[in-house]
Amino acid sequence: MELKGKNKTLARWQRIVNKMSAHKQQYLSNSLPTSGKNQRKRWKQFKSTIVSASRMQQLRKVNAYFNKWPYRLDRENWGKREYWASPPEFVKKSGDCEDYAIAKYYALRELGVPASSMRIVALMDNIRRLGHAVLVVFYKGDAWVLDNQTKLVLSHSKFSHYVPQFSVNETNRWAHIPVKKNQPASKPKKMIPELKMPTKTNDYELPVTQDKRSRLKWFGIAVLSAIVVISALLCFIHIKSEEAVLKVRLEKQQKLLATGRSESINNWLQAMAEQGDRLINADLFRLFASEVNLLGDNIGSLYAEEASQADDSTLAQQLPMMRNLLEEFSSYAGFSDSRIINRFGQTYIATNANVSALSQEQLDMVHTVLQNPKVHFSTVRNSSNGLVFDMFLPIFPPEFEGEYTKPISVLMLSKIASGKITEIISASPLAEQGNTTHLVQKINGALQDILPWQPEGILEINSSFGTIEEDILPFALRENLSNTANGYSFGIKIPNINWWVIEEIDYDIARAELTSTIQTTLVIALLAIGAFTLVIFLFWWLLISQDNKKVADNFRELAMTIKEQKMFLDSINDTIPDYIALKNNDGIYQYVNPAFANAVGRTVEEMHGLDDTAVFGYATANRLASSDQLVNMSEESINITEKIYLQSQRYVMQISKAPFFDGEGTLNGIVSVFRDITAAVEAEEQRKLAEQQTITALASTIEHIDPYLGGHTRMLESVSIELARNLNMSDAEISTIEAAANLSQIGKLFVPREILLKPGALTPDEKVEMDKHALHAKEVLSNIEFGLPVVETVTQMNEKMDGSGYPDHLHGKDIIPPAKLLGLTNTFCALIRPRAYRPALSVENSFEILKEMENFYDPEMIAALERLLNTRFGEEFIKEVNAM
Repeated sequence: MELKGKNKTLARWQRIVNKMSAHKQQYLSNSLPTSGKNQRKRWKQFKSTIVSASRMQQLRKVNAYFNKWPYRLDRENWGKREYWASPPEFVKKSGDCEDYAIAKYYALRELGVPASSMRIVALMDNIRRLGHAVLVVFYKGDAWVLDNQTKLVLSHSKFSHYVPQFSVNETNRWAHIPVKKNQPASKPKKMIPELKMPTKTNDYELPVTQDKRSRLKWFGIAVLSAIVVISALLCFIHIKSEEAVLKVRLEKQQKLLATGRSESINNWLQAMAEQGDRLINADLFRLFASEVNLLGDNIGSLYAEEASQADDSTLAQQLPMMRNLLEEFSSYAGFSDSRIINRFGQTYIATNANVSALSQEQLDMVHTVLQNPKVHFSTVRNSSNGLVFDMFLPIFPPEFEGEYTKPISVLMLSKIASGKITEIISASPLAEQGNTTHLVQKINGALQDILPWQPEGILEINSSFGTIEEDILPFALRENLSNTANGYSFGIKIPNINWWVIEEIDYDIARAELTSTIQTTLVIALLAIGAFTLVIFLFWWLLISQDNKKVADNFRELAMTIKEQKMFLDSINDTIPDYIALKNNDGIYQYVNPAFANAVGRTVEEMHGLDDTAVFGYATANRLASSDQLVNMSEESINITEKIYLQSQRYVMQISKAPFFDGEGTLNGIVSVFRDITAAVEAEEQRKLAEQQTITALASTIEHIDPYLGGHTRMLESVSIELARNLNMSDAEISTIEAAANLSQIGKLFVPREILLKPGALTPDEKVEMDKHALHAKEVLSNIEFGLPVVETVTQMNEKMDGSGYPDHLHGKDIIPPAKLLGLTNTFCALIRPRAYRPALSVENSFEILKEMENFYDPEMIAALERLLNTRFGEEFIKEVNAM
């Protein structure tokens, strides 16, 4: 249960919220320090690599990025028992668990994760019996945990040993109270059910394997499944067949209707064109047009009361007669408006007294007719008298004037189309119920639905319908013209005009009959399946009733077999020298073998109910808890080596831990096997001690030859090991670095003393001779069996990331990590100590020089070295250097 409240009561957190809120979403980009190894620049570079990644990738990368900082207790960093550090404070001095969570919180806030999707959770770790803090991110219906103890980002369900106490984000605070259900006081409910392990006196009463019954059951299931599959397949085939028939019928019907209506409209338009042809072919009109054409674009004299020329006067006198003839024709042919236009787009005869200017579309149509002399039709438009469109016909000069193939004027006839269009596209007795007819026109790539019976007259068709590029709109299921639902439709274009007749029927209406057929088919199939199921069940029941006696005999026989196997396994566990134990998810021992109990000085019965703290002590239990947590989270086996004290005696144990699952596959505990390897480890330690003494002796030899190397090896070893630990390098890598640091200068034994101790700069030849110390070291050390890549590390520590090093000019990816680290620390230690050719440099100046060598050394290691120098170890180290 959660109790929600404001977070102002938590002063430590509110201090950070107030401080970070000033940076306006650029929480780290504006607040991280720029001094030293410019953490702000490093964060921005890292952010640029993940800003476009998926949310889960961002969570994993941010978790891994901040987990590289070493763990530091508040008392060590701040001299306080508890202190919550802001992100700038954390990247400078590192911190403990809640400081990791805070830094990750604001990193994700800058990457766009809302505050409402995250919480910093303070909790109790029931395995380690310690307080802890993590960041929880809510994403895709789950809560993902970013923990400084692991690089994995896992679901909260993997952390059953974490018990939340309170959580916060920028606006709220939650108190988490565990809910306890009513149950008997003598049996308190546990967070995870207790595992019951059998002892030698248990009698197993497990059911026998019923092979025949199982076979019969699966045979029946197989037969029933086959019947279901066949029925479903037959239903599917029948439904698909009916659907195909429906589509064929609809397609034929819509093609028939669309073709018929298209032909009706085409015949209507052709009849109009024929009427116009009779007018434009009249010699009187052609002769008059030819005379007007001679006037060019100056037709004003047609309307003057007195003409300057006799010919003009004659044309002016003829104009009223020509207008009357055009009016009579328009009235007779049913055109609402008529006009004759010259080749300059000027109207010189019109039936309407109030002649309006031609629209741009009409002018374009005039030019089109002049260029392509045949009948053309405009798009439909709204007018005060309804829907209107124009027909344009070319007027040629009289044939006796010679070349007459080019038109000299254009006849424009306007037609009111509302009634005729309504008549043509009205419902047809041949149409399917629910079928509608649409007359669609195309203007500048957009489609318009022509609806004469509606007030709007013309409606824009939704762009989601698409456009029509061909003369045929194929029959298909697509979005309806009149709404966003789907339907079946087919369209055909009308010749010589951008009109399409589209027949359309709604999807649900078209498939109503098919839906009824589907329902009937499914009911019949279900009835058939039910009948077959009943027959199979009766047959199976008869066979099972006859087989009960045989099953009982098999049950008793199998029970005896299992009991014998249990006794065999118990005898192994009782005599095996290794320690075997099983703990539940709360870390409580449920079973141990006698060897384990004897080793800790208890009986097997006394071990039940104890935890690692009661058996091994707090410190050991805390170490073992970390590996238990890793098994719980990964659900995979691991092997570790631990030093354990049993009855005041030190043992080195090799411990194998594996997850224990119940019958349902749920993780219910951990099985541990302890093997005593103390003798082998002590022998190895003696060998390493002798090896270390040899290495120390060799290192002392070179320091006696070159007085400027006195103390260099010890300093190099100290800094290198501490830096490797801060970089979370493995134990093998740290051991390699320790040995290689002591042997790093061994090759200089073979460099001539006058070159080694020369106070001035080396000549090119001397530099070549000096650089051979790496090969000398490789030759000397190659005959020693280290069991680790010590020789490679000593040889490669003089290589550079850009390939400019020696002896093999390796590049960054080819240099092993211990050699990269040792090369960096060797240069650093050399800078802060005096040499024959220069005095010692300060730590600050030395580090500034290192920053300029990012092409030589790993930038991540340079940054880690800078962080190391800001820790307590670094402070003590700098004091020691300054005291030299």
